[in-house]
Amino acid sequence: MKRITGIIYVVLSSAAFGIMPVLAKLAYNTGMDSLSVVFFRFFFAAIILLLYILYNKISLYINKRQAILIVLLALVGYASTSVTLFLSYDYISVGLATTIHFLYPIIVTVASFFIYKEKIDFKKLLALLISILGMYLLVAGGNISLDMRGILFSFVSAIFYSIYILGVSEPEVKKINTYVSIFYVFMISSIAILTLIFFKNGGKIALNITSKGIVSVFFIAFISTVVALAMFVKGIQVVGPSAASILSTFEPIVSIILGTLILKEVLNFNMVFGCVLILISVIILTVSNSKNLA
Repeated sequence: MKRITGIIYVVLSSAAFGIMPVLAKLAYNTGMDSLSVVFFRFFFAAIILLLYILYNKISLYINKRQAILIVLLALVGYASTSVTLFLSYDYISVGLATTIHFLYPIIVTVASFFIYKEKIDFKKLLALLISILGMYLLVAGGNISLDMRGILFSFVSAIFYSIYILGVSEPEVKKINTYVSIFYVFMISSIAILTLIFFKNGGKIALNITSKGIVSVFFIAFISTVVALAMFVKGIQVVGPSAASILSTFEPIVSIILGTLILKEVLNFNMVFGCVLILISVIILTVSNSKNLA
């Protein structure tokens, strides 16, 4: 039953993450820039988590080794992922950006094989190949203006996110309370983004804030950051990094559907078929994992 719970955590987190690019674009449309959105995302999320931690009297203590790992996860993993991914939304559609970002399961699965000696059985390999085919159809399926800057940013975000996923699976990180580790990641990330804004603007902290945009960012912080990442970390620690990566391919499906309905982005037959293939890959993986219940 524990593995089924882990699968549910990852799928629900994927849906919550899938809402994020649409909310980000809505914030952009009000005049906010990508770095301001990313900063307030982490800032609000850190405050929400800190209130939760203090209310539940959870210890914020981490040892020196854990602190070093958390700083690396925040800077090299999560902050870098968010900056590059949110920048990609400026140049390409949210569906395409999210799909390219989802090349990270390939990176994670291969890295897990070499680093953690994690077995790649036939069903996991089949699910991965089907999900790759599905993502290819999503990329090639729409009448989308391809800006290489957006493609590059979203691809680099996949690399950074792979580093984060592998880092979360480290035994020393697993010992930290989930909410505490995420709080530190968000706090450090917000400081890093604010520092980036400071140097980008010639020694000035200039944040673009709009009333409607800040509402969208708050929902990004709460639903698509705090809730989504907490569930995802819990899921990774149960089903493993490569399985979690493949299961989380629900995210681009949510992004593409909402991008079509809300942002009027194109969704044609190839894209629909790509979504179906990704769902099939998730079902294959879920069935495979359910046979290994403790």
